[in-house]
Amino acid sequence: MNIQMLTFFPYPFLISLVILIAAIIRYRQRGWRYQLGLVLFGMYLMALLMAVFFPIPIPSNWPDNLTRQGTLRALSEVNLNLFRTAARLISMNAGVAMIRDLTMNFFLTIPFGFGLAFLKSLNFRQTLLYTLVVGLSLEGLQLLIKLGLGVFYHAIDVNDVITNGLGFLTGALLFLGISRIMRAARNRQAARRIQTPDVNYGD
Repeated sequence: MNIQMLTFFPYPFLISLVILIAAIIRYRQRGWRYQLGLVLFGMYLMALLMAVFFPIPIPSNWPDNLTRQGTLRALSEVNLNLFRTAARLISMNAGVAMIRDLTMNFFLTIPFGFGLAFLKSLNFRQTLLYTLVVGLSLEGLQLLIKLGLGVFYHAIDVNDVITNGLGFLTGALLFLGISRIMRAARNRQAARRIQTPDVNYGD
């Protein structure tokens, strides 16, 4: 069975770029700070897509390669057991690699939470909802690609869902914390100006 690799460049990249340009045009009235944040966030999302989903292996005999047995086998390989990961962490060889993988998944989505919180005002309830959505979406889309193409893709693990979600939550809370500190500093500065009246000295 021959495998063709779908890379991020050029077509997925061009589609992502068109979407980003359309978003910039739509929100052109928001000011340069918002525009800059939107551009940086869009570039980050493109890098995230490339890192998480590409390249995508496409069998030359697709969709004839799809079988019920293959689908069931792919589903059985999904790790939904946290204790299995804990057992692997006990093993020194597997543990180091897994810790590195979990750490990368955590830091991977911190900019996601930070950027989205900058572009969209999120309350605590919305932040928790987006945390769940982001954590499930990244692994869920990988599973759909794996099932839809019938090839070995990325290993699907519940721990990746958790670390991706925690990374997003950390980024969002980090932005909210920085915003609150800056707002408090501006309020203190404004209060000092009110308490210190201008004094004009006459001749």
